[in-house]
Amino acid sequence: MSNSWVELLSGGQSIKAIYGEKTPSLDQIELHSIFLHRDGARAVLTFDIRELPNTIPEKWDRVHINKVQLSLMAIGIKDLELSGWNEKGIVDMKILRADKGVEVQICASDISMKLVALSVFVEKISAYRDEV
Repeated sequence: MSNSWVELLSGGQSIKAIYGEKTPSLDQIELHSIFLHRDGARAVLTFDIRELPNTIPEKWDRVHINKVQLSLMAIGIKDLELSGWNEKGIVDMKILRADKGVEVQICASDISMKLVALSVFVEKISAYRDEV
């Protein structure tokens, strides 16, 4: 799928390897954290994707996962705006091409964030069983 958010990420192949050609939606993700680092002007966003892959990798299937979690690192931050907070963590995210690199937007009724960075890459992709 061209123009998908996955193609804007360095290391996006790891997501494609798990999800195939069906790009998971970034609507109603569960945002766990936003870490801002002063060194290297970087941020790490960690969140759960609502959609499971059509074919669950065997090592995940053995433990009966029901959540896929991504950590994305934005490096070379050029612009950052953050307003409000959402304790539930349910937000919509967009990853877009920007003049200066890659733009990440987060929005919900009580939080908004816009981040523009030189690059955004997949730091980690994992899965777990949420007992809730």
